[in-house]
Amino acid sequence: MPLPQPQGYLLEHKTGGGCASLFGLPFFLAGLAVIVLTFIPQSVRGGDEIPWFFGAPFGSIFALVGGAIIFGRAGLVIDKNAGTVTKWWGLLVPMKSTIYRISDFDRIDLRKERRRTKNSSYDVYPVKLAGSDDEVGMSEERDSNKGRADAEKLAKFLDLPIHDTSAGDVQIRKAEELDQTVKQKFESGSISNEVPQTPANLKSKIEYDGAALKVESPPAGFRLALLIPLGFLAIFEIFIIGAFVVPILMKSGDEATSYIPIIFALVFSGLPILLVGGAILPMMLSRETITVDRHNLVVTRSWLLKKTLTIPTSELEELYIGKALTGGKKNIASLLGKGKPIIARSDEQMIGFASSLDREEREYILALSKAVVVS
Repeated sequence: MPLPQPQGYLLEHKTGGGCASLFGLPFFLAGLAVIVLTFIPQSVRGGDEIPWFFGAPFGSIFALVGGAIIFGRAGLVIDKNAGTVTKWWGLLVPMKSTIYRISDFDRIDLRKERRRTKNSSYDVYPVKLAGSDDEVGMSEERDSNKGRADAEKLAKFLDLPIHDTSAGDVQIRKAEELDQTVKQKFESGSISNEVPQTPANLKSKIEYDGAALKVESPPAGFRLALLIPLGFLAIFEIFIIGAFVVPILMKSGDEATSYIPIIFALVFSGLPILLVGGAILPMMLSRETITVDRHNLVVTRSWLLKKTLTIPTSELEELYIGKALTGGKKNIASLLGKGKPIIARSDEQMIGFASSLDREEREYILALSKAVVVS
């Protein structure tokens, strides 16, 4: 749940209740039912006997879990007048509180962390109030823009800088500069831009006239390093075909129903090929076009379909080289030679581009892009 807007000198945030209570209600009622049934005489309720030493603890566990979900509350209170940050939890009302001094913190940290469960994994963007000796979690969103918005609310409210590592090496953003565009930061002198010499071996086609920039990047293409995952895929396919597909085909007769195991075997062996091909081919064959003028920064990627992402330069707040792709595409991206992309960010979205180019060429394109944006 996003942090609320501060009200005067207070920022208060409460979690718990609402839909979560509905989730806990079945556990709570089931636990109470087991406890009640345990102590009703068998002659009255019928059915099997429920030993008290089983029914009471078992029902209590369900009732406690459900009750904690229904009545559990947690909260955050930042009071600038008192100079305190209070985190509390309890059942409907605060029962335990931890108090910190605002003066002990000197920054807002925005990070990207990978969380794993038994069946899946996902990214989160925790926002923390941090100092040299301590840090306190403020919020945790799965959407990067919501995490960024929470960090900015806190930074403006407490007049603290944001240390953002969610898309690369740490980017420090001062509270007074949070709503400034790249052009405004350049005009104020907080950032500078020097265009380097044109690299000797450009992979992309670049058109630049001072007022507009167009960059056409070629597909990443096939690299020898891709033989490694493709080799593992080939070994897997040989095993599947030899252990399952061939025996199924040999046992199939002429009956119509024999086609069912054949189709199943073909799908089972072909699915990994489709998944790997679906991940690798777009990255190998996709073309990227970047256009920048005084109005918009536009990135277009095309393979079978075309996808266009746009950030108006009037909303562009950051333009820098970030870190390599993360998450499920990390290994494939590195094998295709994709490195640290150029990151363009506004409050609404983030675009990464030019990641398949050499660092020298990326720095050159970044400098030209900035030159157009600030002109």
